Amino acid sequence: FLFVAIGESNIESWIANAIDNGLIIKPTFFIWVEPYLLGGHCIFINPKNNNYTSYFTENGLFKFNIVGDYNNEVLSLKEAGCQSNYTPYSSNNIQLFLGNMYSKISEIINSDDTESKSFTWVGDNTIAEKLNIELSKYSLNYGYNTLIENVL
Repeated sequence: FLFVAIGESNIESWIANAIDNGLIIKPTFFIWVEPYLLGGHCIFINPKNNNYTSYFTENGLFKFNIVGDYNNEVLSLKEAGCQSNYTPYSSNNIQLFLGNMYSKISEIINSDDTESKSFTWVGDNTIAEKLNIELSKYSLNYGYNTLIENVL
């Protein structure tokens, strides 16, 4: 199994294309989080059933995002004296996200299932309310610490 947790869409797309072209033949998990850990995601791609691109819009946005589709300066912070951006989140929420995802990842690893699939974890939306961050319509149906299997 290959685990990709880099949060860089260009590299992730390259990896998905490499799976399509047979350069990578291992089942692959793509894992990333949204700002403030309002959501977290995992796409599992079986190389025999690579539907990676179907999880994204024509603009390259993940169809099951928790944060709404718009730009907001509060979504990333600049580090003083550094040229990098970062998005803060609590260690408690990352543990909840990883714990929830671990159960699904473990299920997949221990099964003979060849279906590619995707999961979304819903974080603490009260953070979004406090920071005036608009959530996606998709996310409004789910509460905190919910794990969803996304259906295309």
